[in-house]
Amino acid sequence: MRKMTKILVALVMCLFAVQARADDYPSRPIRLVVPFDAGGSVDTIARVLAEKVRQELGQPVIVENRGGAGGIIAFQEVVNAKPDGYTIILGASSYTTIAALYNLSFDPVKDITPITLINHGPLIITVNAKSPVKNLANFVQALKANPHSMSFGAPGVGSASDFSAYRFEQASGTSMVHVPYKSDGLVLEALLSGEIQVAFASGPALVPMLTSGMLRAVAVTSPTPWPTLPNLPSITTVAPGSGYVAWHGVWGPAGMPPAVVAKLNKAFDDAVESPDVQKLFRTDLREPATSTPQEFGQVIVHDIAQWKAVAKQANLKLH
Repeated sequence: MRKMTKILVALVMCLFAVQARADDYPSRPIRLVVPFDAGGSVDTIARVLAEKVRQELGQPVIVENRGGAGGIIAFQEVVNAKPDGYTIILGASSYTTIAALYNLSFDPVKDITPITLINHGPLIITVNAKSPVKNLANFVQALKANPHSMSFGAPGVGSASDFSAYRFEQASGTSMVHVPYKSDGLVLEALLSGEIQVAFASGPALVPMLTSGMLRAVAVTSPTPWPTLPNLPSITTVAPGSGYVAWHGVWGPAGMPPAVVAKLNKAFDDAVESPDVQKLFRTDLREPATSTPQEFGQVIVHDIAQWKAVAKQANLKLH
């Protein structure tokens, strides 16, 4: 009996200690890991949000770039971090495609703590302005008339755009030649030079190429037309069930105290609600998005499951 009492007392003391740390949080700088190199769109978003969160929480939020291996290096680092809220990550929906294609050393669902979504947006089916493809109907007709007649570029094997193209092929009964590149920028360069004929693209580099007339947008991958691109049809009109919206979100290692998660969720959601952040997102053809940790967790689970199904149907080899 005395032994049981000691155990209960110890458990209560531990709970009080955890609560005290959560009430105190944050008492030192927070590391915000970005699984991409400095200078890209995700890095820009992270640095803008980091300053907003600093203003709300009263502690510096230090952005650390951990590019390489498609983000796996950064994911692993965060999973292995102490779950105290001082190491978190701002990642992209490519996390779920990687989880579907690679044998990771951690569980991509159980070993993380979702915090919040911050934005979402479609990929854009894009062709060279000189292409004979003028619209979505032309695109599908050309692919069906001549299977594998078009090359599709994607930033690496297993990226969100890579998987979106596979899903489009499966739903529309078409086929393309998949060509991997090291970055989104190189994909757009190949599209401009004629090395490839189509890309499922996104990001700030794409927008000026569309507005200048160098590239032509054919459709969006969102299930319905996108608010900032209302004249572009959804790919679901020709490929039912293939709709997809990419996202950015924040998560941390498994086991973070709920009170700490709640503080971070509120701080990032408040940052996303600020007019300058919303303007930044919409410049990249994305819409601001906030969520509860539970809602974000459901998005991750759903996306991993759908991409595993796509990979299986496409006979993609698990890495």
